[in-house]
Amino acid sequence: MIRGSPPSGGRRRTVLRAGLAAAALAGPLRAANALMAGLPPDSPQARIDPNRPGSPWAGVGAVVIGDGAFGGVPLTSRHVLTAAHVVAGQAPAAIAWRINATATPRWHAVAAVDAYPGAAYPYDDLAVLTLAEPMGALVPTYALAPSPPAIGSRIRLVGYGASGRGDAGPTVAGASDIKRVGDNVIDAMPATLDTSGRTAPFFLYDFDGPGGAGPMGGRSLGNRIETCVAGGDSGSPAFVPSGDGQWLLAGINVLTAAGGPSTNGPLPPTASTFGGLGGGLLLTVPRYLDWMRERTAGGLRIGRHLRRRRPAFLMIRRPPRSTPY
Repeated sequence: MIRGSPPSGGRRRTVLRAGLAAAALAGPLRAANALMAGLPPDSPQARIDPNRPGSPWAGVGAVVIGDGAFGGVPLTSRHVLTAAHVVAGQAPAAIAWRINATATPRWHAVAAVDAYPGAAYPYDDLAVLTLAEPMGALVPTYALAPSPPAIGSRIRLVGYGASGRGDAGPTVAGASDIKRVGDNVIDAMPATLDTSGRTAPFFLYDFDGPGGAGPMGGRSLGNRIETCVAGGDSGSPAFVPSGDGQWLLAGINVLTAAGGPSTNGPLPPTASTFGGLGGGLLLTVPRYLDWMRERTAGGLRIGRHLRRRRPAFLMIRRPPRSTPY
């Protein structure tokens, strides 16, 4: 581990931007890469979580490849979960893990990269990075939710991607030292997003602007709270609250997509604007749990219980079509 400077090596990472024609979605899937803000007085600056030890998100770091920063979350002191498409084709020496638990960053070299068997964006799009040495006891690691959240559950998103206003799209570049936080609500949990015949435990949410009326139904969480992923947030975590004041890891963000008609701004809805969609993979399913336990040498932790969720706002009309961040 090196404080203050990244490990040497690595090349610029071009994130997969697959043109998957997902029949149920309103546009092509894209990899996720940013957490968006609402309308003024909200702003990308207002969504920043300071780099300090007391933050509940102090353990959420950046997967750095060349000059690109993406999301990741530590399962143990040596194992980081991210999206497989972020690290696809990369040698471990080309990847670094940056932790921003304090004002001085800590950099860790990656010793091994293990993608979920058969991972192909967006299906089973998960990978575990094994660090060359432990992060230490002062860096938080995160337990998994004991069961998948339900439709209507509120989730907290934490990521390092670009940002901008929801009516304009991303205008602020992402950076490996700046993480942003926002919430959304799970609107749908489809098993498939296209006609490939593959299935996976997806969760999807729409980006309701201040007036609500997102394409998947439901009301807005509020201009200063609701967010959506955009470019650079691939591999970032989605958390749910536990019953004892802790946050439990429920999913990994992997995609964003255009939505449907929206009344929240002058632009037509595109990925990462009001009316757009985001989503990822739910983790608390047996095949993912078995794989993560194996990859972490039994170090995976499961939380105790979930907070009782509030009822869903509206029934979902149909699932949408996606893109990786």
